Amino acid sequence: MNKVLKLSLGLLVMIASMTSGYANTITKNVDEKGKMEVTLTLENVKAGQLVLIKDFSGITIYKEAIKKTGVYNNTFNLKALPEGNYYFEHLKDYQVKMIPFTVKNEKVTVDRANEKVFFKPVIRAEGNMIYLTQLALDKKDLKVSIYYTDNFGFESNLVLSETIKDTVNIERIYGLSASKKGEYKVIMSTNGEEFVEYIKL
Repeated sequence: MNKVLKLSLGLLVMIASMTSGYANTITKNVDEKGKMEVTLTLENVKAGQLVLIKDFSGITIYKEAIKKTGVYNNTFNLKALPEGNYYFEHLKDYQVKMIPFTVKNEKVTVDRANEKVFFKPVIRAEGNMIYLTQLALDKKDLKVSIYYTDNFGFESNLVLSETIKDTVNIERIYGLSASKKGEYKVIMSTNGEEFVEYIKL
């Protein structure tokens, strides 16, 4: 089903991404009134996955949770979006697909040649150990920062920070102090994206 969202307040909406192995199409239409529309079709999506529009500073302008497993099809009127560079993002469990586009002179140009797909960093906790893995085929840097907040809710303290460079198969094990009970916040940054996980010890 197609759904048309009108963009207002100079903020916009849009569509986005899918992941490797998934077919997707984007079509554009400018009618006689100059209404700019972009339609995104994603196949093999799952309910709960996210579709976002972000500007190139990483600010999220639009966010939508996919409601039905199968095919996602949505049409957006981008006329109210200010001129600039943006990208559509399809967020899956382990992958992110980004499709850049530009709004200029009442035209939307989708840059299919510079689409990219990357794997998200994944962590799991066992006891007081944190296991981190990521398949980074493009060898992009991965910055990892771990913060600790005790059970009394005092301000978070940075307990570890490192940047992993030039590595395809990233694997790390971080040992947390068994005597420091509380919440740990793990921030992972790569490809201009930030992923946050919380671990209770």
